Amino acid sequence: MHLVALITQDYALRQALAQFRKPSLGVLLHPVTPTEFGALASALAPLDFRGALVLDPNFHEAAFRVALRSSLIAQETGAADALTVSYGGLIAEYTLGRAALAALQSKGWDARGARVVVVGSGALARAVCRELSSLGAAHLTLLAPDIPTAERTLGVLAASTECSPRSYRDPLLGSHLMRADLLVRLEPTFEVDDTHLGPHLSVLDFSPEPMSRLRQVARDAGAIALRSRDVEAQQIALGLENILGTRVNPSDFLGVLHSL
Repeated sequence: MHLVALITQDYALRQALAQFRKPSLGVLLHPVTPTEFGALASALAPLDFRGALVLDPNFHEAAFRVALRSSLIAQETGAADALTVSYGGLIAEYTLGRAALAALQSKGWDARGARVVVVGSGALARAVCRELSSLGAAHLTLLAPDIPTAERTLGVLAASTECSPRSYRDPLLGSHLMRADLLVRLEPTFEVDDTHLGPHLSVLDFSPEPMSRLRQVARDAGAIALRSRDVEAQQIALGLENILGTRVNPSDFLGVLHSL
C-alpha cells in the first residue's frame, strides 16, 4: 500500500479521501495538517510516504519552495500541488491548470480555435492560460484586478494565441462574453450578468457553492457548466499519476467529490 500525504483544510474533502479505497490502485491518502511546511516535507521520506497531494492553494507556494526539482509549469507559477519523493529529493509538479482543461475535455469541450475569457490572477490563472494556449485556443481575454496584473499573469504564450489583458472594470466585458466559447471564473466574487450567458458559452466556475447562480443559469441555457469539484477529481488523479508513476482514472474520485 502506497502512503500519500493529503494536505487540505476542506474538512469534508479530508474525510472523504481518507476513507477512499481501491485495491487495484493500492494507495492510502493520509490527511496531515502542516504547522511548518518545511518540517513536514523533510519527514515524508523517513516516514515512507511516496509523496504529497497539496490540494489547499494556501500551501502551493510553500510546496514549491521545499522541492529540489520542479516541472516547467511549477517554475513559471512558483506553485506546486503534488510532491514526489525521490532519491534526489522532492520533485514539485503543478497540475491544476491541466486538471481544469481535462475536466472540460471530459465533457467534449475542445480548445482548438476557441475564444476564452478567464477571470482571475495568480498561479492558477497563469496555468490555465498556458494550458489553453498550448491546446490551441485562438483568443484569450484575461480579466484581473488591473491591466498590469493581467499582463504579468498572461506572460508569454504561443504565438498562435491572441491575448487581451483587461481589468475587472472593463466596459466591454459583455462583448467579450458574447463572442466567447468558454468562461473560466477563478474569482468567485466576480459577478457575470445573466444576459451574457447562453448555450454558446461553456462555464468553468471555481465558486465554492455546490450550485452557484452562474452555473445554474448556464446549465438552464443548455451550456456545459462545471465546478471546482470536477477539477479536483482530475487534479487528484494527475497528482497521483506523478507520485505513483501509474495511470489513475479521475472517475474513481468524481463520485466521492460530487457527494460533498
